[in-house]
Amino acid sequence: MNVTHNTNGRKDKGQSFVEIALITPILLGALMVAVDFGIAFYMGNLIAVAARDGARIGSQLEKTGGNAIDADFAVADAATISNKVQNRIPRYLTGRQIIVTFYEDDAGVGPPPCSESVEVQVSGNYSFTLYRLMNFLGANVPASRTLTRSTRMRYNYQRYEQNVTCILSSNVNSSTATYDIPNG
Repeated sequence: MNVTHNTNGRKDKGQSFVEIALITPILLGALMVAVDFGIAFYMGNLIAVAARDGARIGSQLEKTGGNAIDADFAVADAATISNKVQNRIPRYLTGRQIIVTFYEDDAGVGPPPCSESVEVQVSGNYSFTLYRLMNFLGANVPASRTLTRSTRMRYNYQRYEQNVTCILSSNVNSSTATYDIPNG
């Protein structure tokens, strides 16, 4: 009777446990990288949708500033956009911010009138789990990255012939309002 057969089986079984113990952290790390970057991509997509919704809301607002002849956007209009957009930004992001910029034709400067628009920029910091782990292990990498998306849309309530996009120049009124959203 040969007793060595059972002994070899135990050695093979022990070797398998060692191999699994060595390979598991590598496989979990690879899985974590894919999940982490997938979540970052998803967060970027969510803030892009928030910026697009903000620009769409702003393009349909009625101007509350200026006078009856030359109505302008006011800070209250930017606050309206910010209030409607801030709940669409993921709470997982830190340092969240909304910047609303209005580009308006200055009627007093001269022709040709340009197409008025509103631009909404949304940003937030995403903390990568992989980067935090790398910092814990002694690497020197930033703990987070800022994700920024912006959308600019034409103001709906203007003359059709205003088809040249307003850009920053002497005949364009540009006003910007920045809103920091508390973490939470």
